[in-house]
Amino acid sequence: MIKNAISTDGTPVKVNPYSMEMLDSVASEHMFQDIILQRINVYYQSYDYVKKHEEFDSFIKEIESKPELKKIACKIDDIVSFKETECFDAGYKTGMADLMMALTLNSLQVINTQVVDFEAIGERREASKND
Repeated sequence: MIKNAISTDGTPVKVNPYSMEMLDSVASEHMFQDIILQRINVYYQSYDYVKKHEEFDSFIKEIESKPELKKIACKIDDIVSFKETECFDAGYKTGMADLMMALTLNSLQVINTQVVDFEAIGERREASKND
């Protein structure tokens, strides 16, 4: 529920409380998954990631070219994939903890999202012109 308010400096604002209900009401069914996938894609397409991945692929191909080391190449690939997944999982959990903290602080009315209410400012201008 968006509330109208006045900031401490007298600016009209609209307060948009953080809440899971608010997120559900304004989001698609798969919003969190969409955000996560989009962020993963951005990271996977970053210059640093692409360069490191190319270096890793080159290293694995070099090892695989030697039949006696092929098993080692598979094991290295498995370990790296596991570590990458674990790192993402840890980052996701931390991000969700941050979101839960923001929701909690908002429930306690410590924080909230405010946007300037330009309609109310326009109405004030019009009213002051008419005076």
